[in-house]
Amino acid sequence: VQGVRVLLNAAPARALPEALLRAVDVLVVNEEELTALVGEHGSIAERLARTGVAITVATLGSRGAVALVDGDYLVQPAFAVTPVDT
Repeated sequence: VQGVRVLLNAAPARALPEALLRAVDVLVVNEEELTALVGEHGSIAERLARTGVAITVATLGSRGAVALVDGDYLVQPAFAVTPVDT
């Protein structure tokens, strides 16, 4: 609507209505949230595809992140950092 793109960070982990997911352009989840949305079966790539959102990003903590962008998978390894305060 009105050319506005919608990003949803689906925290905390819980099931979301399909109508809400249809209105989202970019979905950001961690592994627990991804499981709450689509179940635990299959690889992360398969589960990203089951969200139904064209751009879905799963954050993987110290393993980085993976994204499904219009059918293509992108992997971003985590950057090495020294935490100051967690």
